[in-house]
Amino acid sequence: MATSGRKRGRETNQSSREACAQPLRPILVEREVALDDFRDIAWEGRSIHSIITNRGWAPICQQRGIAYPEMVGEFYRAMGQIEVDAECFTFVVRGVRITFSPRVIADFLGIQRVIGAYPASTMAATPVASTAQSLPTPNVGTNSLDDSEDEDPVDDGLTNDEVRQLLLDPSTPLYDSSKVIRQADCTAFFRMLNLIVSTNIDPRKHKTDFGIERARLMLRIARGKPIDLPLYFFIRIRSESRYSSVGSLPFALMISNLLLRLGVTVQGAERRMPQIGPLNKITFSKSQSHLLKIQAVQDSGMSSDPACRTSASVERQPARANLDQVRFLFNELKQHMKNEFFEPIMEKLKEMDGRISSLQEDFDLISK
Repeated sequence: MATSGRKRGRETNQSSREACAQPLRPILVEREVALDDFRDIAWEGRSIHSIITNRGWAPICQQRGIAYPEMVGEFYRAMGQIEVDAECFTFVVRGVRITFSPRVIADFLGIQRVIGAYPASTMAATPVASTAQSLPTPNVGTNSLDDSEDEDPVDDGLTNDEVRQLLLDPSTPLYDSSKVIRQADCTAFFRMLNLIVSTNIDPRKHKTDFGIERARLMLRIARGKPIDLPLYFFIRIRSESRYSSVGSLPFALMISNLLLRLGVTVQGAERRMPQIGPLNKITFSKSQSHLLKIQAVQDSGMSSDPACRTSASVERQPARANLDQVRFLFNELKQHMKNEFFEPIMEKLKEMDGRISSLQEDFDLISK
């Protein structure tokens, strides 16, 4: 019996070391969206405010709280160990039994499902559980454009070129057959909608360009076509849980808040990642100002590279900056410094601590 117990202990220590050896993937934290600031930004007679609120999606723009990277990582790892394709998963996170499904997401966020709508409608009337891997999962496991984005079936009768032209500003030169659409080339409406989508609906780290499938998703949203959003969230989360990558894990705030509600506890020294400033009219003004600055450089026939400009050509900033904008930019910089410098160092230290603990456990077993 004693020998058997020691063997189980070694197996436990080995799995513990394997868990410690897994790199902690970064997370993507949702942001608040001041929808009232976007009542006047419209396309085809619909404003961003009305599009989101009429669908009942306002709750996804009103999430608040703190995200916990380790807790979120444990959630994804536990879910990824379940190999079957299903619409409902049950697993354990820190001793708490978790049931996760599109219905759970809908109930937690307070948004309605549209059963049978996109993305389920892309399957030829076959059950979701048996064909889940064929569902569109844009940007899974990566924060760059995926070649698979162009492989989803066209269901709106529009060619890729027609989709691009609907999103692009009329002054933008004609695009070639490239899959990449630059946010800076889009109309004000789609620039702002892309920021909201890439932060809270289909999160990704890099938001300055996107593929044709993201463009089609935004057209669905803008034109009021039915979307089963909780199912869309679920498919993305399920796919990310199975993808071995260093790509960022989406929906970190929603998952953190859900786990806390279900009774998962926060560990004493656990890292916390707060939200950065909201998407609001200041964000939009910043985007507009940036584009005007680029356009001014292009109109002057000079390079946009600061190193190629003389000091006289640099656009002068207003003498008195708006205090809210200064605060927003400061928070953005602070979060960037934290993500780029502080967190990688802490992750390495945590990994070293885990390895030292495993070695100590092995030493204690040998000493007995």
